[in-house]
Amino acid sequence: MQNSISSPTLTNCTFTENSAEASGGGMYNLGNSNPSVTNCTFSGNTAVTYGGGMHNSNNASPTMTNCTFTENLAEASGGGMYNSLDSLPTVESCTFLGNSAANGGGMYNYDSSPTVTNSTFSGNTATFWGGGMYNESSSSPAITNCTFTENSASYYGGGIRNKDNSKPTVTNSILWRDGPDEIFNSFSSPSVTYSDIQGGYTGTGNINADPMFVEPANGDFHLKQGSPCIDTGTSSGAPSTDFEGDPRPQGAGYDMGADEYVVPIPPPVSGRAMPWIPLLLMGD
Repeated sequence: MQNSISSPTLTNCTFTENSAEASGGGMYNLGNSNPSVTNCTFSGNTAVTYGGGMHNSNNASPTMTNCTFTENLAEASGGGMYNSLDSLPTVESCTFLGNSAANGGGMYNYDSSPTVTNSTFSGNTATFWGGGMYNESSSSPAITNCTFTENSASYYGGGIRNKDNSKPTVTNSILWRDGPDEIFNSFSSPSVTYSDIQGGYTGTGNINADPMFVEPANGDFHLKQGSPCIDTGTSSGAPSTDFEGDPRPQGAGYDMGADEYVVPIPPPVSGRAMPWIPLLLMGD
């Protein structure tokens, strides 16, 4: 699907096993196209050059909500999504899983600064750089309450690779078990605060501790009770809900990552006899 200077509304759609000889295997948004895409799936799409799942170019700024990018492939860059030339997409509560490319397995930003919130990047791979995300040429995305885990690159930037004056802002996020490293910078200076970064990272409120996901082997990145990411984020710029729509905060503070920990409600007690309580009978 190609949109040029148009802004369609797409809901509950599936884009699967499509291919492009150039860019945008699943969808190509060009020239001030601003579609609204909600609850859609991009799966198994391929592009010879850029954006296996989606390519946004020349001021294209779609709004993506609750969308899934799974196992899309770009032979060059941006397996899940490729953003270029002043594109400013809004990516809210989306999942990038198992996408691959030479560079930027999950997402590649070239001179573009998307807003990415409550989203998860997991199992994305890059043949060279930037397993989860690759930022180049003054790209400065705002990454808030996101989870990057199990992404990989053959060289550096398993989680995020930043190059050529790119300055992403990473807040309330988790980068854990990405290989060979979490964040790799080349002539770039990202701002990383109130985030859980494996191996540590300089910045206010950052920690280096196992986030304690519920069942990461099966893709469950909810936080367990006792996680060091609970109540240790910042309210500044934090979304009002998490990726499932649960209100933030739930406790004394905002959590790190896409999930806001919700204290389980005990199941109702049933099948138990009421305790015997003697009654005092008043005589005449």
